[in-house]
Amino acid sequence: LPNEAKIEFSKVKSQLEVEGMLNNHTVYFWFDTGAGYCCLSRTQLEKLGIEPPQGPPVSHIRSSSKTKIEVPLWILRCTLKVSNIERHDFPLVVLDSPNFPRPLIGLNFWDGYRASVDNAANSIRLTKKTVKSTLGYCIPFTKVRDKMIVEAIVNGKKIPVIFDTGCSDVTFSIDQARQCGIEFDQNTPISSCRIYSGFTKTYQVKVSSIKLGPIDLYDVPANVFIQVNVPFPLLGQGVFGQGYEYVIDDQNKVIRFIKR
Repeated sequence: LPNEAKIEFSKVKSQLEVEGMLNNHTVYFWFDTGAGYCCLSRTQLEKLGIEPPQGPPVSHIRSSSKTKIEVPLWILRCTLKVSNIERHDFPLVVLDSPNFPRPLIGLNFWDGYRASVDNAANSIRLTKKTVKSTLGYCIPFTKVRDKMIVEAIVNGKKIPVIFDTGCSDVTFSIDQARQCGIEFDQNTPISSCRIYSGFTKTYQVKVSSIKLGPIDLYDVPANVFIQVNVPFPLLGQGVFGQGYEYVIDDQNKVIRFIKR
């Protein structure tokens, strides 16, 4: 594996879209720090002309909705290349989820690297962890089931949130929103949001203030899941995706924010 890699991305509805090669087929992925693994749907695999894994699923992902939908999954051993990083016999998660929005590049692809996302240059730099980094305002994170958990201040209340580059906005469950003093009722506008198991409805709300390290935002648009429970609120690109380069330093368990 190379010491460094530079990955160009384009913005698609606030998502970071990168080009990769899956078994010599061109695929456009979303770069997603909220995903522990690289994954795509069986439908997406078939559209690429790649035969999906056969036989019974190896496991299921439990949907967090109240209907408790279980999504079957398989593991495809593949060759996956993004920029000049190429991994062989790589485990790719294949989901039986026709509404899955886009293939995801998750944390396991850039394991062993420090990721630096520069929104001004539309690029992601991956540097091996052996290269020392000391720049930027440091925010510590912990890992909970492969999710990166940081502490944010929402409406003056300190809460743990998932640092999620695969999420466009800020999203709460109903209980989390109430704990943070976010107001909504039956007259609050309702929208739909796509999740891996399909679509769900959300309240469209405003959060008075959100602080994450050096970032202070006010009157922030956010979503409140109506039928979905998530273990922590999701903090997406709408909060940290503008005005800063952020470096995910997994070796030291910090995210470094550099003003641009």
